[in-house]
Amino acid sequence: MTKKIITCIGDSYIDPILTLYEELDKNTSNYINEINSSYIVNGYSVSIVILSVLMIDSILNRIRYLKNDQSKIKNLDFFKSEFNNKKLLEKLTEIYVLRDIIAHNHIFEIEYDYDQNHNFIIKNTSLLKTYGDKKYSDNIDKTHLCTKILKLNINPIKIDKSDVLKVFNVLKELFEFLEHKDIRYFPLSHWHFYYKNKWLNFYQIIDNISGKP
Repeated sequence: MTKKIITCIGDSYIDPILTLYEELDKNTSNYINEINSSYIVNGYSVSIVILSVLMIDSILNRIRYLKNDQSKIKNLDFFKSEFNNKKLLEKLTEIYVLRDIIAHNHIFEIEYDYDQNHNFIIKNTSLLKTYGDKKYSDNIDKTHLCTKILKLNINPIKIDKSDVLKVFNVLKELFEFLEHKDIRYFPLSHWHFYYKNKWLNFYQIIDNISGKP
């Protein structure tokens, strides 16, 4: 009897993401200022964000397959049309903005000086005109160099663990929402992953990381 499988790789991202996070967690340093985080913290953080958005895309593609949606609209537009969850859509959009900033390495010019205590003082920050789109401009706070809702850093070299934790919490919110809608979408609560010498499901791990009991 012929059987069929679909090539969704969403859950395959979780172990690499958690491995990167454990490295980030033990390498987090106090070196952070108004301009950048340490290159180690930044490197792990941007890598985790990219893999997280790839996982979201994979899961949404799975849902589109189950829904027999073969349109060419983008995944965020599909989510908007399929699910009535404006607040979650806004958070997802900001995470996709962060993905774009990292993937295309938006180049900012930052002019700075030092105060009498040798701390950085930013004089001016400007994004090169070749970067950014409507999604970007609609969702960022130019004054504080962050997104409007989640307050994600939009300066690529400043992205750090705080941004990762915000992304993790949105992942948890999204996947719980999808499981509640239809267990076929992404039955994540049934899968366990080895994290800090324990077998836990994804939601338990995110609660652990976030310091929730």
